[in-house]
Amino acid sequence: MKKCVQLWVVVILLLIGSVAKSQSEVSAGYVNSGNKVLKGMGRSIRGHGVNVGYMYEYDFFTGFSLKGGGYYSYVRSGEKTTISDVNFDSKLQEHFVTLSFNANYKYDFSTDYVLFAYAGPRLVACFSSKWQLSANSSLYPDMNGEATLNQDQGSDLFSWYFGGTEAMPSWRFEDAQLGFGVGVELFERLVVKAGLDFGLLNRYSDSSSTNVMRRNQFYLNIGYRFD
Repeated sequence: MKKCVQLWVVVILLLIGSVAKSQSEVSAGYVNSGNKVLKGMGRSIRGHGVNVGYMYEYDFFTGFSLKGGGYYSYVRSGEKTTISDVNFDSKLQEHFVTLSFNANYKYDFSTDYVLFAYAGPRLVACFSSKWQLSANSSLYPDMNGEATLNQDQGSDLFSWYFGGTEAMPSWRFEDAQLGFGVGVELFERLVVKAGLDFGLLNRYSDSSSTNVMRRNQFYLNIGYRFD
């Protein structure tokens, strides 16, 4: 993983070094992020949030270019549910930093209207992940209470909520994703784009566990390009 991060840093620095030949892009928008449980203990959770990013684009030849950069994302999700006569209210807040690298292809309808599509890998770091959970029940008063859980901790209250017999397993700090998207460039400056990123790594950090959860996301961004 360390070598991969070093490689990405080199790639991004090379793109930054070619800024005189590149276009820069700043963008912000909406994120729909989902933690999908594929196997074992846990509940699939979908959240909503925002992102903001900064990208460089380097043109190699007509229609084809490379993009590199990064963005920050904030995602928040909530769920109210009842399990065995216990009323739960759960909230999850997560902060991500992503390094992104894309191969990009453009099709010019005119100088004012350009369609483009892109695809490539992402390296993701989740630097904050916090659960807040409250429970209330008249039949099981021992379950009443609140708990806060960071991604590297567990608690009995969370075990009950997720249907497990042990503490909720810790989550992985890093992730790798494969993403693609499409967009339109208007008047050589304004950019509107939408994309999907698919998680490749199990978010649970215990290699001996049979639990599998991956994070996927959809985003819709508006940006501005400048030389």
